Amino acid sequence: MKENKLQNNQSELIHIIRRLQIMSDSNDDISTRSFDLFGIEQIEVTYDRRKKLYSIAYYNENIVFSFDDLDLAAIEIFQILNDIKDNF
Repeated sequence: MKENKLQNNQSELIHIIRRLQIMSDSNDDISTRSFDLFGIEQIEVTYDRRKKLYSIAYYNENIVFSFDDLDLAAIEIFQILNDIKDNF
């Protein structure tokens, strides 16, 4: 059972990383993606190509985190979504 959860978590993290890579590879100055859970948008991520900065905003809250590292942004998104799952 633990192996299955670990594989699922790795798969989710890889999916998040790929989405962030697509944003940073885009030619757009600003790229935005939403991350949802249970069909409800939970997080909006904006990538500013000029600043090379990921901004993670919670929906319905006035909280924004910014990261200049793709891996750190991915981990934050992963943790936020898992915290929501655990409390749902």
